[in-house]
Amino acid sequence: MRTLDIIKTANGNLRKNKLRTFLTIIAVFIGSFTLTFTNAVGSGFQAYFDSLFSSVGFENNLFVTKNLSFDFTGTNIKEYDGSSKDQFGFSRLDLTDLAKIGSVEGVTEVRRDYSLAPEYVSNIKDSDKKYQLSLSSYQEGLEMKLSAGRLMKSEDFGVIITGPYSEALGFSSPEDAIGKEIQIALKNPFGELREFNVDVFGVRESALIEGGAIQISENAAKTLNSFQSAGISELEDSFLVVTASISSGASESQKNAVKAKLKELGYDAKTLEEQVGSVATIIDAFKIGLNAFGGIALLAASFGIVNTLFMAVRERTREIGLAKAPGMSRGTVFALFSIEAALIGFWGSVVGIGVAWGLGSWFNSVASEGILKDYPGLELAFNLPALISIVALIMLIAFLAGALPARRAARLNPIDALRYE
Repeated sequence: MRTLDIIKTANGNLRKNKLRTFLTIIAVFIGSFTLTFTNAVGSGFQAYFDSLFSSVGFENNLFVTKNLSFDFTGTNIKEYDGSSKDQFGFSRLDLTDLAKIGSVEGVTEVRRDYSLAPEYVSNIKDSDKKYQLSLSSYQEGLEMKLSAGRLMKSEDFGVIITGPYSEALGFSSPEDAIGKEIQIALKNPFGELREFNVDVFGVRESALIEGGAIQISENAAKTLNSFQSAGISELEDSFLVVTASISSGASESQKNAVKAKLKELGYDAKTLEEQVGSVATIIDAFKIGLNAFGGIALLAASFGIVNTLFMAVRERTREIGLAKAPGMSRGTVFALFSIEAALIGFWGSVVGIGVAWGLGSWFNSVASEGILKDYPGLELAFNLPALISIVALIMLIAFLAGALPARRAARLNPIDALRYE
């Protein structure tokens, strides 16, 4: 028999007992659906983070802190010597550290990150409405997607706010906020409160890795920090994080060499991608959990395929004998049953992928206007090569599951098969 004839015959045999075939395919469908959805979630998040990292433009920057000075396990208790500048278990950096980091071979520039603790933000035109906020130092060269306005320069005295803050502060649109002044209030160590007027230079789109912090320019951050520290040098000239820039042409090995040297000096250096690695870890754990569920479903489906084909061999024993008596080879009989198994895998995987794709497309359209509207570009992503791989994998599993009953059918003695009742 030709291969095409074998496939047609195998497909026809599946239709002889529609209910049994349907129930077997259901288990394959569940596994296929789960694997497809898991792949779409992983691919979607990966594509989203890749686009963010490529647009941020900080791939050659390291965020440097001092190594943890406090042992949170409580097993390595250190004696207090009065020199610690710890905050939340982290040792604060000072100007000496800034110089040491800048002297490391491969580091081209070092910029400090001001640790600001603002009280509130308000619109000058409606100062009665005050809102809590978090400030993050904006560093020139950092790219981010804006809904309106422009990125800041070091000498600018202003901020880039988020969409929600633009609405809360009473601006009718992101464009309306540009060029307007808002007030940011801070307290110094003596409890004195002061409000600073800053210009709004931009309104950024929401992004998972940037959170909801308002970005403040270096010039404004320096001024606010000077007031917040009240001229006390230990406060004004100490900070938790600095950004060390590496030349744009640096290779991965050169970056690792710089990180190793900083490690020797007692500093911990991470890239932006490494800083948000915990998000990727959570996504990977989520994918592993769903893939495990899909694997269990496919394992159950494998036993179903074995059972289905063993029953088919018993029901068609005389039919096998009639086919082998005129000369049908063992190989052809084996192919008939093993291809039946592969077809169960094929139809189950195709239907599972189709349903997952349909539901995923519906979710993307609904979520883009709902829960994901603040994160443009974040969606389930269906990758055609990956989907083809899922079909091929499930067909292979089904083929292997059907090999045992197919082998049994191929080894039937035609005379004994014809006598079978």
